[in-house]
Parts: sequence; structure tokens; C-alpha cells
Amino acid sequence: GGSPANSGLVILRVVRLTRVFRVFKLSKYNEGIQVVGAALKNSTDALSLLLFLTTITVVLFGSGIFYAEQGAAYFDEDNRTWVRRNDFGGPSEKHHFQSIPE
Repeated sequence: GGSPANSGLVILRVVRLTRVFRVFKLSKYNEGIQVVGAALKNSTDALSLLLFLTTITVVLFGSGIFYAEQGAAYFDEDNRTWVRRNDFGGPSEKHHFQSIPE
């Protein structure tokens, strides 16, 4: 059970939602919106292919970056900071990116 204040908010949300649907209802009278809608409907195959290829590209490049940086940094509990190993034999250094959430 909700309080009367919450039910008032629900009614307000429903009114706002009907205002959003009114915009979609007006689109059937606007020729420009109809043209855009028809163009999107006719190009769903191309757009879905674009979305699929973009997803594959992001996954492949993300995996490549993850593999390339694997083991490059570790979290130093004593200093509460990320430390990057130096592959050339020098001392480890504080990592440039310190905004990684805990």
C-alpha cells in the first residue's frame, strides 16, 4: 500500500506520460516526421548490420586492449593507489589514472 502522497505522484507521472504520447500522435500529421520514420523503417536491415558490426568491433578491440595491458598495473594496498610496472627494468611508478572507483 502506498501513501496518498505517493498516489498523487503516480497520477502526475501518468499525466506526463500522456503528454509524451501526444507528441507521437502529432507525428502522423507532420510530413517530415513521417519521412524520417519511413526512412528508418526502410533501412532497418542496414542499421541492424551496422549495430552488429559496431558491437563486434568494440568487443574485438576491447579484448585486444585488455590482452595488451594484462598485468601492467596492480593496486598497492599500502599507498591506496594503482602502480604500473616498468617493463624496462626501472622502478615501478604511480599510474596516471587514479580515478578508478573502489
